[in-house]
Amino acid sequence: MIQLVHSTEKYLILAHGKQLTALEDGKTVKQTDENFLDSKIVSIGSHKDTLAVGTMLKSIVLISLKTWQVLATYKSPKKTTKLIFTPSGDLLASDKFGDVYKYSNSKPRLLVGHVSILTDLVFSHDKRHLITADRDEKIRISEWPNTFVIERFLLGHTQYVSSLAYLGHHLVSGGGDPFLIFWNEDGTIHKQAGLEDDKINVLGLRVLDKEVAVAIEKLDKILLVDAEGEIRTLELESTPAAICVHKKHLYVTLENGGIFTTDPKQAEALKALELKEELDPVSKMRKFSQWHPVKRELGEDYEAKKQENERLIRKRGGRKKQKAE
Repeated sequence: MIQLVHSTEKYLILAHGKQLTALEDGKTVKQTDENFLDSKIVSIGSHKDTLAVGTMLKSIVLISLKTWQVLATYKSPKKTTKLIFTPSGDLLASDKFGDVYKYSNSKPRLLVGHVSILTDLVFSHDKRHLITADRDEKIRISEWPNTFVIERFLLGHTQYVSSLAYLGHHLVSGGGDPFLIFWNEDGTIHKQAGLEDDKINVLGLRVLDKEVAVAIEKLDKILLVDAEGEIRTLELESTPAAICVHKKHLYVTLENGGIFTTDPKQAEALKALELKEELDPVSKMRKFSQWHPVKRELGEDYEAKKQENERLIRKRGGRKKQKAE
């Protein structure tokens, strides 16, 4: 299954397992091999001709989109949750420890710290603020580049916040609540737009023209919500996995392995890719027992996780033995 989809200036990037596929006008122009990265891709971002990829084993890899060569590799303290670039081209990475680090030619520098998992970060529309969201219902607005100065918190959610987006001058936030919040620039609520179900998990928010496209876990449709809370829907053949907007068109990867797009010119080309992506994991997963639930869940990261667990068990056992002696 394609777990992530990302738009660069030129390419539509698909992340599946440890591999990347770059599409241009519906055609595959590059697909990396299985050994290009150390583990499954968990986050992705880009700036001009540079692609940033975060992996399950806490690596951050910068890749040239011109040559597809690795430009730099960093090690994150924790698994990354979001990768974005500053206006000047430096990489920012949020992680599951609740921190945001800046990665450049120098040593990674801590910019922001939350007390729970960071779920999303974006720059304000005027690039003067860095906005971060976490699992504890909070949205923090920090000055940029002086992120130690916290301008305000946005407190309107009762559940975790999983995704942020800008629709014009309105910040839009969503997560575990059955509504989206459209925020004014002064931190007040412009509109609270109710969604279809009381128990939801917003997978992603993306701006499509004058609406926000909302992908919700286990809901086989995309909700399009405007700034006044009006909703229309796009039906899907399966539940969504990831969402992005590329060249003014919506792209949604599906749990059944397919790809939905609002661009009719790309739909036929993507159907052929769907078949390739549906068959391709068979050869990649041949060495794993399909009936084993842990292997099926972790996929190619199973052996690395197994070795890490065995190392921890030996370490703990050694400590107990020394204590007993």
